[in-house]
Amino acid sequence: MITADARAIGVESYLGMAKAYWVNPGFRAVLLFRVASGLAKRGIPFLPGWIRSHTVSSTGADLSPQAIIDSGLVLPHPVGVVIGSGAMLGKNVFLFSGVVIGQRETGAWPTLEDGVNVYAGAKVLGKVRVGKDAKVGANAVVINDVDPHTTVVGIPAEKVNAESEKSHSKKRLHQ
Repeated sequence: MITADARAIGVESYLGMAKAYWVNPGFRAVLLFRVASGLAKRGIPFLPGWIRSHTVSSTGADLSPQAIIDSGLVLPHPVGVVIGSGAMLGKNVFLFSGVVIGQRETGAWPTLEDGVNVYAGAKVLGKVRVGKDAKVGANAVVINDVDPHTTVVGIPAEKVNAESEKSHSKKRLHQ
């Protein structure tokens, strides 16, 4: 899975992965998550929590080792990214700075399907599903399901379509 994470940022070799670990805090956060998660799955105590704490202090990202995250996770700017323990993320998910994937009530965690992009400051909260290849705009708050191939923005997040975007642009031009 680590090689798929490396490929997602354009790194193909083991030497490239070693370099990326030192110069790319987003890749470092993902690699450390993979190690902590693997240890947690094997029932090894203490070490996954220590690795998580180290990840927070060295990258600014707080990724729970209990989260289920498929390959190809990319954190271009990891500071402030939080992924809670019950979250499930598909393949090739991009999360930008300040994104929170967390619960809204006890035991209610989000699922992000393959190819989802969540932009800076957005929050995905509660038992919601964000569909394949969906986009969540900056600072949006997702508390309802998002259909595949859809873009949502706002608080609470709502679907944006081409017609509403044209209408919004016309309003700005006439003000």
